[in-house]
Amino acid sequence: LHSFPTRRSSDLLDLSADQLEEIWNQAIELSSNKCPERLNEVISIVAKRLQMMGRHASAGDLYEQIDSIHDAIHSYIQAEEWQKARLLAKQAAPELSNRVEEAYNQDLINKQNGDELIRRGNVNTALDMYARNGEWDRCLDLAEKSAPKALPHYLQQHCKFLARDKEFLGACKAFVRYGAPRRSEEHTSELQSPI
Repeated sequence: LHSFPTRRSSDLLDLSADQLEEIWNQAIELSSNKCPERLNEVISIVAKRLQMMGRHASAGDLYEQIDSIHDAIHSYIQAEEWQKARLLAKQAAPELSNRVEEAYNQDLINKQNGDELIRRGNVNTALDMYARNGEWDRCLDLAEKSAPKALPHYLQQHCKFLARDKEFLGACKAFVRYGAPRRSEEHTSELQSPI
């Protein structure tokens, strides 16, 4: 019997992610040349392993090769490869375009990138994010400039926080700066007494 050199499992642990990816790409090439009927299966296995290692972009590229479009888009989203995810969704799975955009918006929120949210027209999302983070000056200035109908809501929320912390002067300054919220006609009519 021939003795083949084998790697111990502890040797595999010493390999870098780059080395593993290279070995797996060789497995794909070998399958392509020697056993093409199993190529999709091998690519799928390699893509799953790449995902487990956090190599989502490479996994997405492999999934795209075997027309596993949903998996490719998911991998691109995980890799934050937004252009690739958008393009693939637009070309091959338009029903996933909204999912890509929602994931991108969530990524912007997670990264606290209010400027990009605003640039993309998601002013209300940016306002909510600024309010949650206690960035009241940014929130109120943005509401005043870009969403004046939302300003009273955020101004009231800000002043509630200030009052809770007994910062009444700060609340008064905010009302002076942005104007006291007006009561709606419905509430005004309720307050008027019949003569």
